[in-house]
Amino acid sequence: MAPVEVEASRRGGSTADSRFLPIRPVLRGRKLSWVDLVVAVGVVVVLYVVVRLGRSMAINFTPGRSTITISTNLADVPYYAARSLLRMFLALGLSFVFTLVYGTAAARMRRARKVLIPVLDILQSIPILVFLPIALTFFIKLFPNSVLGLELASIFVIFTSQAWNMTFSFYHSLVAQPSELDEAARMSRLTKWQRFWKLDVPSSMIGLVWNMMMSMGGGWFFLTASEAVTVFVHGKGVPESLPGIGSYMAAAVAAGSYSKVGVAIGVMVILVVGTNFFVFRPLVAWADKFRMESSESGDPPKSVVLNFLRRSSIPHIAGTAVRPAGRALDRATRPFGLAEYPLHGNVRRRRTGDLVFWVVVLVISAAVVVIGVRYLNSHLGFGRFPELVGEGFATFARVVVLLVISTLIWVPIGVKIGMSPKLSRYAQPVVQVLASFPAILLFPFATLVFIDLGIPLDIGAIVLMMLERSGTSCSTSSPAPAPSPTTCAR
Repeated sequence: MAPVEVEASRRGGSTADSRFLPIRPVLRGRKLSWVDLVVAVGVVVVLYVVVRLGRSMAINFTPGRSTITISTNLADVPYYAARSLLRMFLALGLSFVFTLVYGTAAARMRRARKVLIPVLDILQSIPILVFLPIALTFFIKLFPNSVLGLELASIFVIFTSQAWNMTFSFYHSLVAQPSELDEAARMSRLTKWQRFWKLDVPSSMIGLVWNMMMSMGGGWFFLTASEAVTVFVHGKGVPESLPGIGSYMAAAVAAGSYSKVGVAIGVMVILVVGTNFFVFRPLVAWADKFRMESSESGDPPKSVVLNFLRRSSIPHIAGTAVRPAGRALDRATRPFGLAEYPLHGNVRRRRTGDLVFWVVVLVISAAVVVIGVRYLNSHLGFGRFPELVGEGFATFARVVVLLVISTLIWVPIGVKIGMSPKLSRYAQPVVQVLASFPAILLFPFATLVFIDLGIPLDIGAIVLMMLERSGTSCSTSSPAPAPSPTTCAR
């Protein structure tokens, strides 16, 4: 008998080499460690802060009678920063849900795609502040005498600065799926629900995560405007400011305390860098496993936070706890059918459906045009239309010049950053900080410079628009040695 077998027999064990046996922690189950304790404490602290901040969002409020005051005391800065951060992540979560629903409908519904994509393009072209009075009117009527109405309006405005580019990214990933994956899903007899979570979402995850980062930067950019709202009471505008780092910065500017403005800018930089380190960098490193290239990237993204979480048992415990819910959803969605296309279709029924669909679309469009024209005529009058058209062309010309100059400057820089993983690791936080800084705070100083230098405001307006559009960033769907589709985020 071999020495190893003799030793194993003497100890009462197996004759197999112990090097090829499963390790004991796998057989006995992982034990809780100090890593699990740190993760659990972090989760509890985050939940506690969210609950406390959520309670402060539902206090009583009467527009025009009780004005919310914004203190410039430095001791209130952490509270304001937490309120703003909560709004940002609530808007990002809403944008993520909207992306999955709207992008899937646009990619999978042939008729609806003809309407949904142009509507999405129009929505992303509308200035963010146009949505604010509409959202205020709706949410204040929905939640009267409560700050929750103002909070939801602010979150909705931030949502409109985040959702569109994420939806375009997800839609592009769905329509550009390789045919081999589509055939594999159909041959595996996956239901539509299973295909969505096992194929559609994973295949689009890399581009979606990168666009989420850019959307977060766009939300920070418009934070000041979303937290300072005007409520109309009996036809009179009453300015209100929600507690947040953006409104604190505006209050510090109004008070002329530039030292406190510097503190607010520093806090915003900390929030942006901290969000990148604790949230987006781990997401980028985690999403790299969904890469569909045959070869691994030369310098895959890394994250200290993700490596720390992988050492914890809590994510596995949480996944095990929600697994029955996922199985129940799988069973509940089976009546919706399989993720496949019929081999033969009724051409006559398809043409009839197309005709009915376009008739309905034309009727609704005509009704919207008539209502809009009547509204404009009652409030402005047709006599002002030529003047408005001329001003619109002037704005269009400025935007075209801005687009050309910005493209010539920033697209090469964005390509250089996107094609170099090492450069991207260091440049990404810097770009996010610059994209998140509210350039509207620089407008008064820039205007004074234009006046001193004798620069006409027609030309200076283009420079101001460039400052405002500095939040526009182009990034590849993931840093990789090989070229990959580029997605531009507002």
